[in-house]
Amino acid sequence: MFGLNRSFSAVRNKRSRIATKSRSSDSRLLATELRVSVARLIHPTSLAAVAGETLLDCSEPARFALSFKQSILVMITYCPSYPKRAVQHRLLYWAMPLLASLFLGACASSQKAANHSFSFDTRGAVPAVEVLNYRYGDSDMTGTRPPKWALEEGRIGQQAGVYGRMRPADTLYVKWRIKSTGQIFEDSVDLRHRLPNDMTDKIVYFDIKGPQLFVYVVSPEDYPLGTPRNSLRLYSYRPYVQIYPDQSKQ
Repeated sequence: MFGLNRSFSAVRNKRSRIATKSRSSDSRLLATELRVSVARLIHPTSLAAVAGETLLDCSEPARFALSFKQSILVMITYCPSYPKRAVQHRLLYWAMPLLASLFLGACASSQKAANHSFSFDTRGAVPAVEVLNYRYGDSDMTGTRPPKWALEEGRIGQQAGVYGRMRPADTLYVKWRIKSTGQIFEDSVDLRHRLPNDMTDKIVYFDIKGPQLFVYVVSPEDYPLGTPRNSLRLYSYRPYVQIYPDQSKQ
């Protein structure tokens, strides 16, 4: 009888070791999956794969689109030996995904990616100006900022236009010089509470008048036939709203 009990005990211990090993192996596999996912998300060329997700900007230039499932994988990455931890550590382990999801929600921008445009054309500005630098948000899409070589050589294009699926920018930065006087100005506009909630097919457009930067949101629809044109050089045939500077402060 004693020998039979020892046999049962040995079988239970063996099963326990196998289960522990299996759970540990699963944790390592999930951790590896997370590292690969994050590596792909960080790489700029993979941003199109997460189009439509809310892009997090918690740590520039890292840009993540992590779901609740991935936040659990984050916990597994930092706690791969869960089956061996004490009970109090297990409670913390299961609480961390909830805390992570709350953190990610707080970090996330309220604006989701949308098909819209960013453009400018200062070639007809009065007085004449030269754009020295510009940056629409943190997008890497061509046209939202000058190429690196153009900045290094001081050959910034005086017009740009880009349309595509991107997250509406939090900020717009512009630096320019008035040609007649040589004066240099720069301005950084907080767009977070100025852009409409629905940016689908709309255009963010800036213009420069001397020392003042102007920013507009232009409608994708043309004016009805017979409507007088507006004062925007590039979009004189479309309705628009001036979002900067605040018209009440002008």
